[in-house]
Amino acid sequence: MLFLLVLTMSLHSHVVDYSNLSDIEIKNLSDEDIEHIGDSMEVYVNTDHKKLLEFAEVMLKKSAIKGDPTLAGSAYSRIGEMLKNQLNYEGAVRYYAKAYNQYKLTQESSGLGWLVLRIGNLHYKLKNYDEAIKYWDEALDIAEQNDFHFLKSVTNYNYGLVYIAKNDYPKAESYFLKQLGIHSKNLIKDSFSKQDSMRTV
Repeated sequence: MLFLLVLTMSLHSHVVDYSNLSDIEIKNLSDEDIEHIGDSMEVYVNTDHKKLLEFAEVMLKKSAIKGDPTLAGSAYSRIGEMLKNQLNYEGAVRYYAKAYNQYKLTQESSGLGWLVLRIGNLHYKLKNYDEAIKYWDEALDIAEQNDFHFLKSVTNYNYGLVYIAKNDYPKAESYFLKQLGIHSKNLIKDSFSKQDSMRTV
């Protein structure tokens, strides 16, 4: 919540209305504009669904103009998240699938990794545990191939939850221990990194 509050305050300090832009205006949007639209959608998915859909439409048009499927993937993913929050799970699955197809066109690792994690989370919520595990397996593969430590940590934690739900407590414990190990290892690594940087000051 604190992150959303800070991000919302930041966005309000840079208020730009990206609604109702012409195709020419969308074509001329800078990378900074696109980044701001993405940050805005992250907030609007929880606060203003009308704005989210307006900004997603801009992102989809920019994706088509620029030929960049990752922008469409981001837009579809946020719409899916909005629908999930509205308990429209069928719609969420449909838009997550659209996002998945877009990300797969470019193999954009970070966006795809977090997307398949969210798809798995949705299936976990629906008690489709084997389907959840299938998507988390893909998220973990991406995390390990790209050293996405936080994604790896969250995925192992989720495995722990699903094996509790499946009444396999030893397996759940093993995944929670893995998650703690990844988290602790990276805290230690960050600590040494900070010490090294202080030595160079």
